Amino acid sequence: MKILDVDVVLLDIIMPEMDGIACCKRIKELSSEIKVIAFTGELNPEILLKIWLQKADGILLKTCGMDELAGAIKMVMKGQKVIGNNVPDFFNCLESNEREMPKLTKTELEVLKLLGTGLTRQEAADEMNRSVYTVESHCKNLFAKFNTNRIHTILAEARCARIIK
Repeated sequence: MKILDVDVVLLDIIMPEMDGIACCKRIKELSSEIKVIAFTGELNPEILLKIWLQKADGILLKTCGMDELAGAIKMVMKGQKVIGNNVPDFFNCLESNEREMPKLTKTELEVLKLLGTGLTRQEAADEMNRSVYTVESHCKNLFAKFNTNRIHTILAEARCARIIK
């Protein structure tokens, strides 16, 4: 790999020839001065944790706005670590084996699995042959059981506990 005069690398995690985790590791081996921001659409907390452990300086979702991106670049250039606003809490994966998952009904688990595949609530309802209001009701139950109102947080915890893929 040719050394370039680079300050910041915006790095996707999913790439065709070398994954972003290996690439981040290689960049940091070549120069710890180069700042690496994982700029991704990946929501799997285990993968996010892996790139963080390879010394990524930041993680942002591709859906972030220009202001958040510009702010993150400025922060990592000052030596700070950055985790974007909508990035799932991947640190929970470190301790997921120590925590007990809430007891889920069969239908709540089905809703969680469908949403975990990227389906919308309407699409999950269609797949289950139920109304969207039924799926919404199960989501409200999930929010209460996980003590959050963010479905991405619930999905992240479920992935860490290997309840869903």
